[in-house]
Amino acid sequence: MKLTSLEKTYFDEFSKSFAKYGNEIPLKEWDHLSKVRKSLDISLKRSKEIIDAVQNHTVIGEEVSNEVSKKGENITVIFRKGVTPLLRHSNNNDCLILSISESDKGSVRNNFGLELDEQILWVRDTSFWSNKNQGLVITDKQIVYIPDNDKPNDRLNIEFNDIQHVEYREMSLFVWNYQNEYCQLGLGLFFKDATESNELIADAKTLANVLTNMAKSVGHVETETVFDRMNNLMSEENYDEVIDCAKEVVSDVDNDNDNKCIAYMYLSDALSKKGEKDSHKGMNSYMRDAIEACDQAMELCEDEDPFRYTIFKQKGEIEQMADDVRSARNCFIAAMDSEDFDLKKNAKNSYELLTREISRDKNSFLNDDYNKRKFLFTVSNDKQIPGCYDKEDNVQWIFALGQIPDYINFPIGHPQPNTLYIGHPLKPGVYIPFENATEQLFMEKVRELCYLAQCLGAVEIKFKRIKGLDVSNSEASSVERSGEVGRKFLNVGGSHEVSGSETNTYSSKDGVELVQRYSPIKKPFCPEGMVWYDSDPTWQTLVKQRLNGNILSYVEHVSSIETTTVSSNQLMSLKGSFEYLFAKASGSYDAKTDKTFSKTEEIEWEIDMQFKPLQDFDDDNVDASNGQAVAQIAQTQNSELSEDELAYKEEVEFCLEDASEIDALSRKFLERKRQKLGLSETRAQEIEDMVKASLESFTDEEKEYMEALDDVIEDGAIPNNVRRLLERERKSLGISEERAKELEDIKCKA
Repeated sequence: MKLTSLEKTYFDEFSKSFAKYGNEIPLKEWDHLSKVRKSLDISLKRSKEIIDAVQNHTVIGEEVSNEVSKKGENITVIFRKGVTPLLRHSNNNDCLILSISESDKGSVRNNFGLELDEQILWVRDTSFWSNKNQGLVITDKQIVYIPDNDKPNDRLNIEFNDIQHVEYREMSLFVWNYQNEYCQLGLGLFFKDATESNELIADAKTLANVLTNMAKSVGHVETETVFDRMNNLMSEENYDEVIDCAKEVVSDVDNDNDNKCIAYMYLSDALSKKGEKDSHKGMNSYMRDAIEACDQAMELCEDEDPFRYTIFKQKGEIEQMADDVRSARNCFIAAMDSEDFDLKKNAKNSYELLTREISRDKNSFLNDDYNKRKFLFTVSNDKQIPGCYDKEDNVQWIFALGQIPDYINFPIGHPQPNTLYIGHPLKPGVYIPFENATEQLFMEKVRELCYLAQCLGAVEIKFKRIKGLDVSNSEASSVERSGEVGRKFLNVGGSHEVSGSETNTYSSKDGVELVQRYSPIKKPFCPEGMVWYDSDPTWQTLVKQRLNGNILSYVEHVSSIETTTVSSNQLMSLKGSFEYLFAKASGSYDAKTDKTFSKTEEIEWEIDMQFKPLQDFDDDNVDASNGQAVAQIAQTQNSELSEDELAYKEEVEFCLEDASEIDALSRKFLERKRQKLGLSETRAQEIEDMVKASLESFTDEEKEYMEALDDVIEDGAIPNNVRRLLERERKSLGISEERAKELEDIKCKA
């Protein structure tokens, strides 16, 4: 009697039972033999012939069937023969071996992403509802493992082509590849009952042997993956081909996120290498694209994926090459949170190197854009630095107390650990605790405005609260500004060198809460050494109008948004960043006890200033003081312009030499100049407005007189019959004859 290899397996299995029980084989053993028969795909008729052969002691021979390939025994046959002793673990529910229903096969194939030509041999379903979407599957091509059905794409695929051998160790099967790497799979991923026993261990060793034989039957053929190719191309410095290859991978919708993430890393590496060789060093286009590729890779990584730290490290190295010290340092801080010893050590070395560089390079820090050094957070020591970075980039700098550069200055009693600081917008290197910054910066600007008004000859200043802090409360807590006599917090009238003063605090129907009155004794002048003046064009205009035009009243609105430059939306995002950093550094954050954001309400005041007429001061040195102030304004404006902007300003001044407005021909000329100099339309208009303001500014009385001129001028001339009316208007407005003539000339030429 000739038998196939599968029939021989059934023959051997029945022979064991017959030898043990004879013709009295129990029902339980028949159930086992039935499972074996079904697993080997042997018909009832053929099984009866085999049973008869055993009982009649018929001599049998084994024939070679089409189930055997030229390379060796078919992988499915190996599995069927090998797992025969393990069929008792199959329960037709969550552990299925060979005998698997069509509906279960369909569910498994769909959920585990199996090809249509794959034969499903073993299913261990670990899902809670037995949905066949979690656990381990063995097919004739691979082993597939999905640990969590909430993340079906995070599955492990081990092809038999890549398996060198499988062995049992310590209640697990270890699957080894040809690179001497292993994957550990617990016995619970194969068997329903994974309780330790000698019998289970023997079964695990049997399964390990079956899987090893299956792998050997397939053989191992080294195939070059797309990543192998990119790696070889990088070694050959063929960066353009790496870039093309990586872009193909990330554009292929069939590639999973892991493959795309790795491809982005190759893309980033190749771009940065090209950036290094580019003639434009630093942050060139290649470096920017390389950093963007790292960001794309980061988006494809889960928050808990340790590969994130590799991305942070590579991104930091690219930013370091591109001279972006701040961003590079923050990336290394993030990478220092890795559990990989070598990666953590390398990131720490880079972080320490950049921190020393920052301490030495004072100018790079202080001259950097304000928004790139606006916020600073402190921690106690270096041990709290790893992972303490703001991924939203609201807080730009993190320092341990012992490593803060000497050129960064704090108030007395600071810095303190776990504290958020904001840089002074106009004093580089000065940082203030954010908890008090809104009120402190606001009151500093108010105090300076009051001092300016006093120097310009103010006789009365009224303060009216529009939003936030009460005027009376702030006045009560006023303090002397160190080293500057006569500049008090609101109460700026303390210096008799400028004027005498008195202060009244009250509330009235119009909301005025505080009034300060002065008796100016010094001629109006623009003081030196102010902080906010140079950055505020309205103050500069006030000085010109006061010293040139004898303005007698002026109203200014001061808001804390102008001094802290943090909007409500930015404030919410900043608060989230601070809470994360605080918790990362100290282990927890308690919003009930923290006061950092307790004083961030917007403050807005209206400040109404009344001035003493210029003619009431002695004439000596008034003109000289006024000329000096105007020259100071012009110098301030010019110092804020770039070379191209100064060139455009000169052209505007030329066009306005003989006219108060820019005519059509001059406009075409200026437009060509604007485009050639690369200025935006908005910036060009700002410069034109600046020039016009510097050429002429008018008091309210002068504006009223010019409006009267608009009503009477005909064809660029003033009719004689209205001269008497204009003269009466001039006198009532207190305008001199000379000044009236200047205003008339301006209007007639317009």
